[in-house]
Amino acid sequence: MCGSYMHALRHNVEAIDIRNWSWSVADLTTPHIFISEALKVLKVQTFSIIHLPSSICLPSLRILHFESVTINGHIDKAFFSAMPSLKTFIVENCRLSKHESITISACQLETLIITGSLFRMPITIFSGRLKSLDIEVAVAKLNLKFKGKFSYLSDAKFDIL
Repeated sequence: MCGSYMHALRHNVEAIDIRNWSWSVADLTTPHIFISEALKVLKVQTFSIIHLPSSICLPSLRILHFESVTINGHIDKAFFSAMPSLKTFIVENCRLSKHESITISACQLETLIITGSLFRMPITIFSGRLKSLDIEVAVAKLNLKFKGKFSYLSDAKFDIL
């Protein structure tokens, strides 16, 4: 699997969809998928562990989608500052290890989708261009903070079970 997406990145592919359909866990430790000038869409799903590297550079990334994966590393301002073009961030049924909190701070972010039952830590959202927000989580207490103006927000859905 590693060789396939490495080959694609070397040829300036704009979209990568990494799926692990085996019952074993795929461990994505390579930082190379997080360093690309051309990549616009990155989707990682199903039984994978993603180790976020300390250095991320995805200036053209517009869509980041994690589904049913474990994310090791910090999702914070530095993470999002490495993706200045990010418009859509989707996190579905993911496990976030070693996180005390999540800070979603993407200046161009228009769509944010968070689903699943594994979000027990505080989530802070900064985004002046957010148009669509969909949060569907199963937790007893959701600690969600909004900072900044949300004058573009036209569609918001909260489903807290």
